[in-house]
Amino acid sequence: MRLLLAAEYSRRLHLVRALLDVAARTPELLGPLPPASAAWDALVEMHRRARDALDAVLLRPQVGTWLSHSLRRVRNHAGGETPIWVEVGQVYAVAVAAAVRGGVALRTRVPVRHGGVVLPTLGLARLPDVHGFTVADAQTTGGMVRLRSARHDIVVRPDSDPDSEHWWQVRRIRCRCRDRTLAVDLDDIDPFRNLADPVLPERLDDDTVRAWARSLDEAWAVLSRWHPGTADAMAVGMMSIAPLGHDPSWQVRSASTGDGFGGALISLPRDPVTMAVTLVHEFQHIKLGGLLQLTALLDDEDGKEDLYAPWRPDPRPLAGLLQGVYAFFGITEFWRRQRRVERGDAKRIADFEFAYARRQTWMGLRTVMSSGRLTEWGGRLVRGLYDRLRIWLADAVAGEPAHAAWAATADHQASWRIRHVRADLGWVANATSAWVGRHDPPRVGPLPVDVVARGPTWTHPRLMLYRLRLTSPGCGSGSAAPPADAVPDATDADVALIDGDTVAATDLYLARIRADAADFDAWTGLGLALAARRVPGWRLLVNRPELVRALHQSLATRGNPPSPLDLSRWLAGSRL
Repeated sequence: MRLLLAAEYSRRLHLVRALLDVAARTPELLGPLPPASAAWDALVEMHRRARDALDAVLLRPQVGTWLSHSLRRVRNHAGGETPIWVEVGQVYAVAVAAAVRGGVALRTRVPVRHGGVVLPTLGLARLPDVHGFTVADAQTTGGMVRLRSARHDIVVRPDSDPDSEHWWQVRRIRCRCRDRTLAVDLDDIDPFRNLADPVLPERLDDDTVRAWARSLDEAWAVLSRWHPGTADAMAVGMMSIAPLGHDPSWQVRSASTGDGFGGALISLPRDPVTMAVTLVHEFQHIKLGGLLQLTALLDDEDGKEDLYAPWRPDPRPLAGLLQGVYAFFGITEFWRRQRRVERGDAKRIADFEFAYARRQTWMGLRTVMSSGRLTEWGGRLVRGLYDRLRIWLADAVAGEPAHAAWAATADHQASWRIRHVRADLGWVANATSAWVGRHDPPRVGPLPVDVVARGPTWTHPRLMLYRLRLTSPGCGSGSAAPPADAVPDATDADVALIDGDTVAATDLYLARIRADAADFDAWTGLGLALAARRVPGWRLLVNRPELVRALHQSLATRGNPPSPLDLSRWLAGSRL
């Protein structure tokens, strides 16, 4: 991680130099602010007199995101709500923050965005009743900063001043366990904490901050005790978390970007282990993002988004699939260790999560390996993942967690295919003729996959039902599945399936298909129910659901369509 950080610091310096070079050639990019040469001189002075302070500021994830965002705007001549001089001029706020941290005197001007001046690593200076975009004079001395505008003159000591009308501190959470310390900013103020366009501050209340502190502290204990290697690396490379709001359709939401090395966006998870595995997930992305700044792992991107990722509802490009493989490899490793220390309900869910992540990662890894587009370094990375994951495939997972992992994986793949893969029309025509003529079904060969990149949006509610069932009291044969209202979008048919009442699930899914033949979840749920009952023909409905549905649709145009159950039994005679 220290090597990646050193490389990232060098990259940030190059990005600053590139941005200021463009601004020197195009003075209007800094508008009412001092010229680009003044910004560079200030940074050089900080580098000479307060190198550690400048390092700390430049390495903030939000500074990396700001640099990349600003360069893209400049090079693409992109417009936006924010004037370009405000974006480029954030370089002066970077210099001021370094000067404050290093105790260096500096006089300059800084952009004011909607009444706020963000000083990276320190906080947000607030100028009430200032709207839109303007500038303020800034002067630093002895760890203080004075900001003067047409209507305000404020002095702030960032290292000691509490929140006030004129100042919001960067909240920093420190977690310590077994001589390991995790120190992260809980960022709710920086406009570049988001992955896309700049956003406004959203100050968290004190109760929410305390909840985050508890969650991170408990998650850090999990990582330090049972995943020490990961914790050691994370202590060096994880610098900032931007809280995301809760979404009931997700267990937890998270994201990161290679531009903001060391930072992640995360919603507050419900328990310490979920927080720990979420940190692992995003930290994998952070590490790979740092590596990708140094070398290419894939040949030039072909622009296609047609690959199946077992963790996403949409088709993905190869680069995105590789990111997911690396992240889920880390998740698999986490659960492989965690299942050894858990007991009872927690042990069942850990077994399931390990088996599920292992299946997802293996499927994605095989696609990446067969792509033919790995560079030499990409091949070395992927072969290393393959060698380790192949050993983990031998780890036994028995009983309901193993079945649930298979079902959740098959469910997701079937749900993706029925929405995104076009059925082979030649096969559908042959199968239609064979059904009408009462002949055997045609063979299903290894058909090319014709992917529709933009299919209907969908969620995976049965996955949440599997998880809830495994954590319910008395999980096992005869135990009850969670009610449908416990999971958004789950139906009585889904509950019956997870509860093991596959006959009832079959009838309920068939009723849904009769009511709406375009009910994709009913088709995929029916496939799982028939698989559990070992009804002949289930394999085609699970593995190629787009063919079965297209055939049913074709036959419907000739009159009353057959029952999907009868159709599946007939298709048992076809070979995959």
